[in-house]
Amino acid sequence: MPAIFWILAPILFFVALAYTSVGLGGGSSYWASLYLFGIPSTTIPPVVLFFNIIAASVALYKFGKKGYFVPKLVSPFLFASIPATFFGARWHPDEKVLSIIFAVILFFIALILIFKKKEAKVRFSLDKKTTWVLSFFLGALLGFLAGIMGIGGGVFLGPVLLLIGFASPKYVAGTCSAFVLVNSVVGLGSHYLQGTVDFSVLLFLGLAVFAGAQVGSFLGARKFSPLLLQRIFAFILLAVSLKLGVGISG
Repeated sequence: MPAIFWILAPILFFVALAYTSVGLGGGSSYWASLYLFGIPSTTIPPVVLFFNIIAASVALYKFGKKGYFVPKLVSPFLFASIPATFFGARWHPDEKVLSIIFAVILFFIALILIFKKKEAKVRFSLDKKTTWVLSFFLGALLGFLAGIMGIGGGVFLGPVLLLIGFASPKYVAGTCSAFVLVNSVVGLGSHYLQGTVDFSVLLFLGLAVFAGAQVGSFLGARKFSPLLLQRIFAFILLAVSLKLGVGISG
């Protein structure tokens, strides 16, 4: 086993802990960590998706056990995102342009959530048909972006749902965990069909992700207040946006 894995393991543990506390997989930070420690960029996306599957599965179980996973809330997002993620994973646009767009969007969303003095409240009161149409559109768009970036997409879906008042923070966490899990499975399948999956780095580091996800999702589902979850979500978005910005300037 490469010595670098012993350094990466605790890093991935804490990434999983932080992200799963708000129902996310941690894909963007897994990506950065692996790249920073010399893992070839061509092998990173499927590895990240595998870690997402582990983390999001644990988060979905923990939040679902407390009643924060509502299938009818998630289903329209998933129906649209599955094919969109599959095809997004097969498209390779200019990564720098995408990084600029995502960095700017996530940065401003993070600031909005940080300076909100109260937790996001549910105020989404459209009729059932309109809700399904909007959810289907968002699921397709964000699933496609997730496929392109090689992540689960929860980092995009979560803030959108909070800002429009679609659900309260803990229900958003439950929704995001399902969204990340399904899209990561689909994305990994697409990479597997393309022959780009290298399983040599998965098992040991995957155990670290699993352990971190157990702690983080327990805290998020049972201990943290909705407002604290919102703050954590905001700072994660801020970190991701700044990380993208550093990558662009570098």
